[in-house]
Amino acid sequence: MCMKPSSLKLHVENAVKLEDPQSKEMELEWESKLDQEICYLLHSLLILANVVVGTETISSSMRSDLQQLCVQLDRQITSNIRESPRFIYRSKVKNLATSTYVKWQELLSQCSASQGEYDLSEQDKLWVSTRKSS
Repeated sequence: MCMKPSSLKLHVENAVKLEDPQSKEMELEWESKLDQEICYLLHSLLILANVVVGTETISSSMRSDLQQLCVQLDRQITSNIRESPRFIYRSKVKNLATSTYVKWQELLSQCSASQGEYDLSEQDKLWVSTRKSS
């Protein structure tokens, strides 16, 4: 299951299935509660991930996993939450996702710097390899 808010909402809706809503007002109220629950779930997952990631030094094997987490965080959460003054809880989740993303990017840059890994272009790599062979 992905962490995309709309996917989580759809999954929960299918699991709970509102039986024969009595009015449109009740249905809107239920959808609002569901939206809040999904944001609470995402917030909790982000807090947990934020606590776990960064408790140890990032090894080179964990680096690619962290990069993938950053991509998924940006793609599924940060870009899919629509903020609104009426739904402040959405803004809080999006802010937490953004700060988590920044923290993880800082961890990745520290990992690269400490291991002496730099993102070199192909031309730079060729230059380095020719200098080593001479």
